[in-house]
Amino acid sequence: MTDHPALADRVVDLLARLPQLEGANRRTADSVFAAVIAQLARSRRTATFDVFEADPTSPARRAALAQVLATELETAPEFLATIQDLLPGRSRRPDRQTPGLPVVAIGLAIGGFLAATAGLVTALATPPALDGTAACRSFFALGQDEQQAFLTRVFQERGEPERAREPYIVASILYACGQNPERTITQVIDASD
Repeated sequence: MTDHPALADRVVDLLARLPQLEGANRRTADSVFAAVIAQLARSRRTATFDVFEADPTSPARRAALAQVLATELETAPEFLATIQDLLPGRSRRPDRQTPGLPVVAIGLAIGGFLAATAGLVTALATPPALDGTAACRSFFALGQDEQQAFLTRVFQERGEPERAREPYIVASILYACGQNPERTITQVIDASD
């Protein structure tokens, strides 16, 4: 059985530390962030994340997000599997009555994890196109300042530089991207016109 509240707390803690993380930890945190935003968008609960993001050190805001995530982890098996794959370790427990796992199962689990990690590293090592054809998932992986600069560039290319100065443009694009992470930024902008 998975302890959904404990896993949700780990996710919230990771998201709170996201701005300070670097390297592989940052890439993992960015992937968790993208998965969380996409799931919250599907369930129309992104406002909880927005409140948390405004002050990730607030115990009340952290608890509110953790509660929503625990519910999502419990009710959305694909989201649970994604988070467990991104945060291996304490979050995944075998659903067995007998203690321990056979050595072969452990070997297969490690092999699967290494294969998944290699695929993730390859995907992350390939720089995304930083123009309007970039997928939303690439936009999620950028830092907040990079997202703003990226949108400024895209809107300038479209001949609409004033739109990049709208106060909530980054949040608006993030929300729309959460609805369908495979869309391109241009598709998201066109749909908002």
